Amino acid sequence: MSDQLIKWVLVVSLLANGLALGVGLWSVQRLGGWKYLWYRFRTQGIGASYVHRKSQLDMLPTKRADIVMWGNSLTRQGEWQEWLPEFVVCNRGIEGDHVAGLMARMDQVVALQPRWVLLMIGVNDLLFHEPDFVLSQYELLLQKLVAALPQSHIIVQSLLPVNNEVRPLGISNEDIDRVNEGLVRLSARYGLRYLDLHALLCDAQGRLDARFTRDGIHINGAAYRIWVQAIRAELQTSHSFDGKAKGQ
Repeated sequence: MSDQLIKWVLVVSLLANGLALGVGLWSVQRLGGWKYLWYRFRTQGIGASYVHRKSQLDMLPTKRADIVMWGNSLTRQGEWQEWLPEFVVCNRGIEGDHVAGLMARMDQVVALQPRWVLLMIGVNDLLFHEPDFVLSQYELLLQKLVAALPQSHIIVQSLLPVNNEVRPLGISNEDIDRVNEGLVRLSARYGLRYLDLHALLCDAQGRLDARFTRDGIHINGAAYRIWVQAIRAELQTSHSFDGKAKGQ
C-alpha cells in the first residue's frame, strides 16, 4: 500500500470517527444531556414522569377497590375500568416501574383493600439485573404483599415476551422465560394464583407476536382484549369469585 493511500485511509477513518462522535453527542443532547442520562442510569430508567404519576396516586382519595392492577407501563396503558365496568378497578401502573419501585409504593395498594390484586412486574428489572436477582426481589415483594393484604386474592401475572426483531430492546426472551419459571414456583410457594399471559401473546418463536406491538414491548388493543379475557376467566374459575362487583 502506497504512502498516499495510507494517508487517505487515515483521513477517511478520522472523518468517520469524528462524524460518529458528533452523532453520539447530538443524540445525547437530544435525549436530555449527560446529566439527565446519568440520572436515568442511577434511577434504573425512572424519569420525571414516574415521579409525577406517583405523586398523583399518593394524593388520590382512598376507596374500596374490587381489583387493583399493579405494575409498569403495560399495566398503566390498560383502560381497565372500561374493560371491566362491572368492577371497581384502580390502575396503579407507572411507566418504567420495577420490583423495588412497587415495594416502595405498596401503601397505595394496601390503602384500597382490594379483593384482587393483579400483579405484573419485572421486565424493566431485566435491563439491569439477572433473572435470579429479579426473582429474589420479587419474593420479598410477595412476602410483604401477602402480609399486608391477608384477605386479598393476589394473582401473579407472567411477564410478557418481547420482540427484538421489531426493535432491539436489550432484554432477552430467555431471561423472561427464566423469570416466569421462577414466578410459577413462587406462586405455588405462597399459595397464589398464577396467570400465564405469555403463552397467549407469543408467536411460534416465543417472541411477542408482531401483530400486537409496534415497539417490541408495549401492546395494542387486540392484545389487551386477550389479556382482559384471561382475567375474566381467572376470576370466574378462581375459588375467590363470588359474583359481587362495584365494591360490594
